[in-house]
Amino acid sequence: MIDARAVVDAGSTVDHSAYVAPMAVVTCESRVGRDVFIGWHALVGKPPLLAGAFARKPDVMGGAILDRGVRIDAHATIYTGARIGRETVVGVGAIVREGASIGRNCVIGQKVTVSHDCRIADMVRIQDGSFIVGGAVIGEGTFIAANVTLAAEADIEALREYRHVPDTQRPPIIGAHVVIGVGAVILPGVIISDGATIAAGAVVTHNVAPGETVMGVPARLREGGMAPIARAAA
Repeated sequence: MIDARAVVDAGSTVDHSAYVAPMAVVTCESRVGRDVFIGWHALVGKPPLLAGAFARKPDVMGGAILDRGVRIDAHATIYTGARIGRETVVGVGAIVREGASIGRNCVIGQKVTVSHDCRIADMVRIQDGSFIVGGAVIGEGTFIAANVTLAAEADIEALREYRHVPDTQRPPIIGAHVVIGVGAVILPGVIISDGATIAAGAVVTHNVAPGETVMGVPARLREGGMAPIARAAA
């Protein structure tokens, strides 16, 4: 069902079982699958602006693709060329940039930014306010807590000249079943291997081996993993 106050352009397709809420917009030849929910004021198929500085390229082709059962909450923005897998939820005010790919059964929290060309596997959870830099890779089943930053190299002169220089950015690569705590920062070029744990507030400047736990600024190996949470006696 498409609400009478929603806007769906002639080039986009919306399955008859999908719901497009009032004031939502579906544009730029986007495809909306079965049982999809698009909330109030959400925008699906936004073309990139300032291409060259903050976008992958100026000529991103094709609209956004929302697979079956996707939920796009109010005020979220999905850019052209993005693909959202089945049963994934994109929270209020979240942004998924051009060329990004998000797998099945993921949860993207409120006001999360998934930048251009990110590759996010199935069953990933990213909590509110996190920033995933362009080109980052996140493996299956990984949990990223609130206000985490995955960073990339900044070419200051390129930014001033509105040029995008992908070869110099070195986005982080996150393996499968990784846990990243609240407010952690993963710096450019870092590879976090499968099963690793990053403590809250850590600043990770070097690669983390499979199953390792790191904490601190800069992050260092903690032997024996994280201690269990102490609970008061009943």
